[in-house]
Amino acid sequence: MTTDRGARSVCLTAALLLLAGCAAAPQQPAAPAVQLDWYVNFSWFNAGWGGNHVTDTVTESTGVTVDFSVPTGAGSDTLDAMIRQEDLPDLITLGWWEPQVSTLIDGGYVYSLDELAETYDPDFYTVAGADQLDWYRQPDGYVYGYPSFSAGVEEAQQAANMVFVVRKDLYEALGSPDMTTPEGFADTLRRAAAQFPEVDGKPLIPFGVGEFNEYGNASLTDCLPDFLAIPPQKDGQAYDAVTDPDYQTWLKTLRELVADGTLTSDFFFDKRQQTAEKLLDGQYFCLLYQWTDVDVALQKN
Repeated sequence: MTTDRGARSVCLTAALLLLAGCAAAPQQPAAPAVQLDWYVNFSWFNAGWGGNHVTDTVTESTGVTVDFSVPTGAGSDTLDAMIRQEDLPDLITLGWWEPQVSTLIDGGYVYSLDELAETYDPDFYTVAGADQLDWYRQPDGYVYGYPSFSAGVEEAQQAANMVFVVRKDLYEALGSPDMTTPEGFADTLRRAAAQFPEVDGKPLIPFGVGEFNEYGNASLTDCLPDFLAIPPQKDGQAYDAVTDPDYQTWLKTLRELVADGTLTSDFFFDKRQQTAEKLLDGQYFCLLYQWTDVDVALQKN
């Protein structure tokens, strides 16, 4: 569907709550049927519309249904082609770091969420975080995208998405060893691999992390320093966790576990979907991962 710039409502990095902001939400369910095209710039995304309480309630109360689409190859190529052809969907979800964010905003392809909220959904401001809105506000004073995963200052002080989880039965079978030191962690993983080479007929994976990509690995570059309580600054100066001796010791420990074969190629090459499948199969002895993915995987089971 070809569109002129700015003629269609495109919401960047949109969360589900923005759906009603992109179409007027009548109070009665007798609304005319409206379908919104929603492009998600992640090939692993496989959620559908309908068949669950949230999406069914949205459709019943607004008349809106959503047709999701994802890239078949490289996400950047698919989205770049959409922009060149000015053939854009109603909503777009993409990473905040993607260059297409500024291209869409500067090119006038997208509405600001502020304008949409004022016209269609004033309640947006009661549920959207003030910290997030301020962080994503552009130089022109408007917000064009709202993060689907975020936390304000107060929320961030209360909870985190990353967790370190250990399979309880195997851990207790090993005598509940201390894993808080590099030496204790490495020894426990080696013992687990030796004592439980298979679980339920499938190979045990001693340690799992998030997906490696062109940006590195968030479990190791972002979350491990947090678990080690490495401060972002010292004496008023920015502090690079990469230079921290404790962080370097843990990375060297992981390197030793790779060298002796305790950690195999799964550690480096598994994608998100593969990790979810192996998590459901109980193959991980321990995992440094986002709890949201763990929760979703367990619910599907």
